Amino acid sequence: MVFGYPGVSFSPPTYYINYTILTLFRIVADGEDRVEIEEDGELTSVLVNGKEEKPKDSCGALTQQGS
Repeated sequence: MVFGYPGVSFSPPTYYINYTILTLFRIVADGEDRVEIEEDGELTSVLVNGKEEKPKDSCGALTQQGS
């Protein structure tokens, strides 16, 4: 049991590629497979059941990508 919820698994591997730190957070809960990718500590990509979604900030608002 992880985070106090039954049926939740969590594994954060970290990769170092071209001086960039990539961390993958894969969360499987309630039949939903969610992968969050952080680049140098900043959330850059979110995949839910294999489909890309826009990352949200810590308050739940959509982040502004680009300029």
